Amino acid sequence: MTEWFISFLGKYARVVIDFYRDNQTWLNLLVLVYGIMLAWAHRNTLRVIALLKEIHGVSSLEELQAKLESSGIDEAAMKKLKGELFLPLMSSRYHLFFNSLSGKGIIQQIKYKIQQEKKHG
Repeated sequence: MTEWFISFLGKYARVVIDFYRDNQTWLNLLVLVYGIMLAWAHRNTLRVIALLKEIHGVSSLEELQAKLESSGIDEAAMKKLKGELFLPLMSSRYHLFFNSLSGKGIIQQIKYKIQQEKKHG
């Protein structure tokens, strides 16, 4: 693997390897922190959906999506959601990125979750 990496990068391989060796602690720490934040965002998505189901009194994601698309998320509900979460981040379990807590982002995550549930059974 190392030989392939060196042949792929050519003359820059030594520079990249030396940079990683000199800064491996900080780079690995950065990856670890990102992973923790991503796991937290995955958890937050589930919590937000559960809280919105409770607030709107619905049981399925389709009903919740329909209600949120027709009326949006009111300020009181958004304030309650932000108060419940330590980090206001959301992410699907199928993505390696996260976004901040917003009405548009919540609806997008619900749509994606519905798609994934239909796709995976």
